[in-house]
Amino acid sequence: MPTLMVEYAKSARSACSACKEKLVKHELRIGTMIVIGDVESYKWRHLCCFTDRQLTNAKQTGDIDNINGYDGLAPKDKELVEELKKGALVGKMDIKGRVGDIMNSSEAESLKANPPAKRGRAGDKEEGAKAAPRRGRAKKAVPEPEDDGVQSDATEDYEVVVEACDAKIPCPYGESCFRTDPTHFAQYSHSGDVATSTGKTEVRPVIKRKR
Repeated sequence: MPTLMVEYAKSARSACSACKEKLVKHELRIGTMIVIGDVESYKWRHLCCFTDRQLTNAKQTGDIDNINGYDGLAPKDKELVEELKKGALVGKMDIKGRVGDIMNSSEAESLKANPPAKRGRAGDKEEGAKAAPRRGRAKKAVPEPEDDGVQSDATEDYEVVVEACDAKIPCPYGESCFRTDPTHFAQYSHSGDVATSTGKTEVRPVIKRKR
């Protein structure tokens, strides 16, 4: 079984076992087989990170002429592998990150049949664009409670409270009352007035006591 393999990197997650740099997606890479237990896997490298010593060993074992995956490569990438076999790519770091000609390889049909999913709107935003602020629910204005005129009869000397009454209440100011509001005189008696019953209980503001 071939111990060397070439292929297009399926993702950008793998790293070169020599320089430790990431291999970009669809970059042509070369792998050396390793077996751990019964599991076979590969240690991947950039083509330029395949050393002279590895090349010499591969020539001695014949693996260099029996590289797995070679037949499925695009013509341009086959030429690159041929350069590797000659030792022309050793230390040629400018080919790092080169994306292979995968659309002219044996993998082209599967890529056309399964195109990558399009990014959503969130991924299409221009760099630096800020998200629109999220609107919260508008709070309803709470109306201020009406005093129904209760505090209109309050003074610095007397406070007003609300009580249920069935007759006029004597005004503490008596004949000297300075009020002119008809509503006040309908609710309070002033010396000569007669405190008569209204016939029903009403809730009224009452000048109660001194502060």
